[in-house]
This record gives sequence, C-alpha cells and structure tokens, in this order.
Amino acid sequence: MKTQERSFSDDERAMADLAEVSDWRRVWGPPGTGVDAIRALVSRVSAATGWLPWAPGNIDPARYTWGLVTPRETVMLVLPDAVLPESPRSGWSAYEIEPSELSDAEEGLDTNWPTQLELGRSLVARARELGERSQFEGSWDPADPSLRFGLYAPGDSVAAASCSTRA
Repeated sequence: MKTQERSFSDDERAMADLAEVSDWRRVWGPPGTGVDAIRALVSRVSAATGWLPWAPGNIDPARYTWGLVTPRETVMLVLPDAVLPESPRSGWSAYEIEPSELSDAEEGLDTNWPTQLELGRSLVARARELGERSQFEGSWDPADPSLRFGLYAPGDSVAAASCSTRA
C-alpha cells in the first residue's frame, strides 16, 4: 500500500470558486452525452462565470474542452452533466492497496479522516431513514423539514434556501 498526504489548499480554492456561483440553475441545460454536451455545458458555465475553457497538454480548448479554469487557477473538470473540481487527492490517501492491506487502509482512514467518515455515515443514515419512510413505512411528509438539503444537517446548504417543500 502506498500513501500520500497533500495540502487542502486546492480543495479550499475549489470550494470558494464554486461558492461564488450563486445560482447554478442559470447554467443547467438539457441532458446530453458526448463532446457536444460537454461543449454546451462549458459554454454556459463560461458565460455565467467568466471561467476559461481548458484542455490538457497541447489540445486546443476551442476544439476539445475538458474543463474550465477559474480566476483562482482551479481546474474544473466538465462532464456532460456536471462540473467538478480537479482536486481529488487532498489530505491523506492510500492507493495500490493489496487485499491483505485492507485493514491498514481502514486504520489510515479512521486515523486521518474521522470527521469525514462520521459525516459520510451521518449522510447515509439520513438518506436510509428518509428512504425507509417513503418506500416502506408510508410516513413520508413533503412538508417535513428533515427533507431539506444539507450536508451537516437539514437546511444548512445554499440549495436549501432556494428550494421549498410543499405540503
């Protein structure tokens, strides 16, 4: 098993860049696949944000765009239906893990990412509970405040402020 530890500064810059887009609905478009869908999404995001088209190496971004570059020099990768920061390895990570090393990798996660693991467990538990209420118990109530978007708790996100539930 190999491990690495990287600065969180890339993630912090990316989150600041994403937070400056006050309304992603302005850039959302019809679903699509392939190069044309990516080109269309790049055009909409670039027009709304001023972010510049980007492609790796000697590829002409005017012809084949794979992403965008923000004023903070964050590279945002573009998929047909998403824009994601290209900062996947901040903090501690393990890779090239052999089956016999799984317990070492789990220990590394427990040691280096306890808060994130607990947050992930909490999100999964909330989603499971809501799913059980809607699919099995029949106790789903659209006006229930626990249905609001939120990473740490219902209603703690910008999306929650722009969405409303209807009774």
